[in-house]
Amino acid sequence: MEVDLSGVSPFSSANRPFLIVDSDNDGSYADETPTYGGTYIGSNEYRFTGVTELQNNRRFTFVIPRRTLVTNRNITYRVNY
Repeated sequence: MEVDLSGVSPFSSANRPFLIVDSDNDGSYADETPTYGGTYIGSNEYRFTGVTELQNNRRFTFVIPRRTLVTNRNITYRVNY
């Protein structure tokens, strides 16, 4: 699946989006896992391979996951990856 995310911030080649599919179609993504990482293919387009959960009327969204890093001083920073 290829998607053009032009005009949608903060997606960029450095901030790789993930696809989350609402597999039980309950309108909540809290119980879902971002399983499909997009590959930047240029011109603000991303390719998601192996997407099998999308069906008619199934909800989905794109996210930029955050990684939590903890230093040896017990300070927590959140950064995009």
